Amino acid sequence: MAEPLTHRTKAAVWDDRVEHLYRTWLRRVAAAESGHRRMSGQMWNRYLALGIPVVVLTTIVGTSVFASLTTNGDGDPATSIKVRVIVGTVSLLAAVLSSLQTFLRYSVRSEGHRVAAMRYEALRRDMTKTLALPPGPRGDPVRELDSVRQRLDRYAKESPTIGERRWRALEKQFHLSRVPPDPPWAPGTIMIPEPETPDRASDEMTGGRDGR
Repeated sequence: MAEPLTHRTKAAVWDDRVEHLYRTWLRRVAAAESGHRRMSGQMWNRYLALGIPVVVLTTIVGTSVFASLTTNGDGDPATSIKVRVIVGTVSLLAAVLSSLQTFLRYSVRSEGHRVAAMRYEALRRDMTKTLALPPGPRGDPVRELDSVRQRLDRYAKESPTIGERRWRALEKQFHLSRVPPDPPWAPGTIMIPEPETPDRASDEMTGGRDGR
């Protein structure tokens, strides 16, 4: 009785190609971390740029209204009208800035980028620790690459966007390729079957019947 054939797969090792791919992903992780940190700081500065004037203007409006209530009716009517116009304008400006602050959500967006930067930082430290070890204790490279890829996919879905212009600057800074190279195809022509439509199937059946 013939013995069953056994297929033995060669265990993956940390060769130059695997380590090059791993280091490429590490540069992308570092670029994403840097981009989210910059975006977090930018969003927070914009939040302060709108929030501080709102606080100042609302304080001025409240003080002006209180002062107008404490004055008697012996003042100049023209001056009283001017004060009311100024107070109304400042109050309207404060309301507009407050509405913009609520609509743009700079504080929420800053927090989202900050959390994303922390997640990418944790991933970067894990990958740096792996590269600091000798190839033997690193473990299975396939499992390590799958783990990093899954975390990258999850972070990309759950993190806010950095922006195309800023990411182009990060690509130049961290020496990233815009589009990763395609893997080499196997030798030979690859035939992709076309989907069979109902009209095409009926024509083939009709042609087959006519030929009988």
